[in-house]
Amino acid sequence: MPHIILECPRQLAERHDLGDLLDRLHAAIVREPSVSAADVKSRVHLLDQWRCGAPGSDAAFVHARVVLTRPRTAAQQASIQELILDGLVGAFGRPPGSLQVCVELTTVAEGRYIKAVSS
Repeated sequence: MPHIILECPRQLAERHDLGDLLDRLHAAIVREPSVSAADVKSRVHLLDQWRCGAPGSDAAFVHARVVLTRPRTAAQQASIQELILDGLVGAFGRPPGSLQVCVELTTVAEGRYIKAVSS
C-alpha cells in the first residue's frame, strides 16, 4: 500500500493517456518520504453511467481514493493528498464544462488487510 484508485467518466478519460497518468501519480506519491515505490499500486475504473450536479449538466469528476494500511501522521496524509491532487489537476487541466477533482484518503484498520506475495 498505498493503493490509488481513480474513478472518472470514460469520455473524459479517453482524452488522456491513463498509463502516463498512473506513472506520474506513482512518481508524485513517492515524493512523500513515508511511501515506498515498491508498495504503490494503482488502477482506473472508467464509468459509463454517472451523474455530477444537476440532471443534464455537463459537469464531470475525477475521484481518487488513496488507501493506506499503516497509520501516517496528519502531515504525511495531507502531503499524500496534495501530491495526488496536484498530479490530477495537472493532468486533466480544464476540459469543456465543469470538472471536480477530489482525493479521498482512507486508512485500513490494523488486521483488516492481508496479502500473499509470490516470487
